[in-house]
Amino acid sequence: MRAKGEPVILAHLKEGVHRYGELWRRHVEYRLSEEGERLRPALQALYDWGTRRAADRGIAFEPLPIH
Repeated sequence: MRAKGEPVILAHLKEGVHRYGELWRRHVEYRLSEEGERLRPALQALYDWGTRRAADRGIAFEPLPIH
């Protein structure tokens, strides 16, 4: 079983290194593995799709900073 927040965590990780506290309010750092880095284009495509979908529905959110 996968965690509900896993896609959100992946979206943040594609942007760079984050401390656990930025994701779950703890102080552990996470980053994509070398293999995970190969997913960056797919993760970006999903993120872009999500932002377009939100905009189409009038849903406002704060975009993630791009690193």
